[in-house]
Amino acid sequence: MVVRCRTIGLVAVERSDPITLFARMPKAELHLHLDGSLRPATAFELARQRGLDDGMDLAGITARLQAPAQTASQAELLQAFELPIALLQDEEALYRVAYELIEDVAQDGTRYVEVRWGPLLHVMSGLDLTAGITAVVAGTNDASSATGVVARLIAVAIRSHPPDANTVMARVAAGFRDRGLTGFDLAGPEEAFPDPLAHARSFEIAREGGLGITIHAGEWGGADQVRRSLEAVDPSRIAHGARAADDASLMAELA
Repeated sequence: MVVRCRTIGLVAVERSDPITLFARMPKAELHLHLDGSLRPATAFELARQRGLDDGMDLAGITARLQAPAQTASQAELLQAFELPIALLQDEEALYRVAYELIEDVAQDGTRYVEVRWGPLLHVMSGLDLTAGITAVVAGTNDASSATGVVARLIAVAIRSHPPDANTVMARVAAGFRDRGLTGFDLAGPEEAFPDPLAHARSFEIAREGGLGITIHAGEWGGADQVRRSLEAVDPSRIAHGARAADDASLMAELA
């Protein structure tokens, strides 16, 4: 491909294909899930090491990591997270995947990224909660130092988890604020667990600990569910919130 340059003042502007141009542009990414971003090759290696490959080859693992382009429900979408969560049940795996994710976004031209994950999803095999968070924080910070990407972490409470467990997680997460864990979120099966006020104390603890507040809302239930979340926990951000588009007054309030 021939690349032509024109000069505007002292700035040279390359005329190239859009994909190349977009890849080179510095970018920020504010909504990235750790357990939704594994490299297929890494997932395949972890699955074989941990006896979770079920005889699948790399292509099979890759297919398991990808949700359909269109799903019938949020619950169907969440099925794509089942294998990654099963693989990320020890410090080594959490550190590696966190490190690799920052490497990957650096290759995309991302200069600032916020990565979120549910710490309590990764203690099902006995991993200590603090140790699990420490592994993600360490992998993120080490990769940030190596790549120059500014990275921040958001700890996600899960709607289906007991509120008391989420309060413990919020308190532990807030203890990592000086190491780049700067946000607190709520996500998970919204239809089955629609009321964010069940976890009000977790949000209070996170806010008192200096964490920024965001919440997944409107993945089910329409614009009213988005408004309900705004009123319940007063977040700085709504994650997703697509159904807010059904309500013009809500859209104006969000803007």
